[in-house]
Amino acid sequence: MKCLLILLAALASLVSAPALAQQGVVQSGNVTSGHVPVWVYNNILGDGGSANNGAITNFGLTANGAGTGPVGTNFCDQDAPISSPSGYHFLCFSPYALGGGLIAYGANGGAAQLPLYFLINGTQYQFPGTGNGNVVGPASTTLNDLATWANTQGTLLNDVSPGNIPITSTGSTTPRTLAARFTTPIDVRDYGAKCNGTTDDSTAFVAAGNAAISSPGTVVIVPAAGCVLGTSGNVTLPSATYTGSYSSYALNSNFATAPWTLLLNPSHSIVLSQGTSLSGLRIFNKNLSGPNPTGLRAAITQVASFSGTAIVCSGTTDVELDHVMINGFATAISMTNCDRPKLNYVDGD
Repeated sequence: MKCLLILLAALASLVSAPALAQQGVVQSGNVTSGHVPVWVYNNILGDGGSANNGAITNFGLTANGAGTGPVGTNFCDQDAPISSPSGYHFLCFSPYALGGGLIAYGANGGAAQLPLYFLINGTQYQFPGTGNGNVVGPASTTLNDLATWANTQGTLLNDVSPGNIPITSTGSTTPRTLAARFTTPIDVRDYGAKCNGTTDDSTAFVAAGNAAISSPGTVVIVPAAGCVLGTSGNVTLPSATYTGSYSSYALNSNFATAPWTLLLNPSHSIVLSQGTSLSGLRIFNKNLSGPNPTGLRAAITQVASFSGTAIVCSGTTDVELDHVMINGFATAISMTNCDRPKLNYVDGD
């Protein structure tokens, strides 16, 4: 009998030893169903709190292989059980899913699809947007290019150089690129002319004329402003057509601000090349000031200040002046061995 008691005591010690190595867990305070338990102290668990007043200060997840959430995510929040008859919405995260970090939002089980919102500093942003959907752009872009629609759904953008944008002008039926439209006609301002009554525009006029020569039939537009020529020497215009919209000889404004005016330094001249044409332009002595004189004495005084030669045609052919007004020069047009000139409505004063 004594041996039996010793054996029972030994067995009891073997059974109770592991239990004595652990301590019981005690609940601290009230808990709410669905909240996460958190350690408050050793052996004491408490309520993890609500979303607005959580007690969890550190939280980490390590996926054991691919996550089991949608598209391989490993941390998800649902607005209903996944077994809900009406479906549920999910918001899931993963450091690696679909080839990279992923935020996944969607609906399963028949739940209605809803947008995803971002609230940033009190401002709510919807994604996809309120239009037809989110917009996707190219993988790379060029600085100062334009973003243009690449489909009719408003979801795809393309990077386009401004010159390659097709434009249909008013009254036309066929679109052309801006680059093509700007070459026919050419504006002297496209080549650096300021036409501000001060800056010399001679180089721009020559460059624009040379560009027009390379595109037969192209004219050079002169804006309704005062373009200064001949500040440092004669200006030899290429065999292009330079055109403004001047058509009336009346001059009621200041010489320097009259529209479609070339303000020429009287110490130098405009030299015409073979085939150069000037149309709808005024050529004024840059030194003229004030409005057109109204009295005889004022007119005599102004004429006394006339100097220089405005236009030179020498040793060339087929120049043309059409509706051109020249004012303020001792000689309006000088022609030496100038064959087959065409002069139409030219006014020299």
